[in-house]
Amino acid sequence: MKLVRSFIVQSVLLGSCAFAACALLVSPGTWPFSLSLDTLAAAAVGITLTAMFLLAVAVPFQLGLRGSRSLLVRILVGAVSGPVGVWLGLLVLSNYPISWEWYGSRAWASHVVFSGVGVCFAVLWHRRLRPNNSFKPTPLRGAA
Repeated sequence: MKLVRSFIVQSVLLGSCAFAACALLVSPGTWPFSLSLDTLAAAAVGITLTAMFLLAVAVPFQLGLRGSRSLLVRILVGAVSGPVGVWLGLLVLSNYPISWEWYGSRAWASHVVFSGVGVCFAVLWHRRLRPNNSFKPTPLRGAA
């Protein structure tokens, strides 16, 4: 249950940050910060896409690194998971052919945003898995 709650919280927080970053990178003006129904709907779509990215790409990549305890390796894999997630999203969710025009030049903001989301998720995953280094020896019994 804690893992599901953690995933939901990470999806909402990282999705909100992804929506704001994508809106600031792509669109001019201050519409992402107005409280209209369109803005809330776009934020909900951003949170949903981020949750799908985490479930389909970021979590399996981090699970594949079970033996590695290095934060640098996890961060690099998190950064690579962003373009893989964009490719998978274009493959599954769109009818456009995946060519250089769609994957490289038009989706550059998605690459940047989801690479950042992948790195943040990798850092949070690493913090969750690392030991807390709290050693508590058993108390001595008898004449100590």
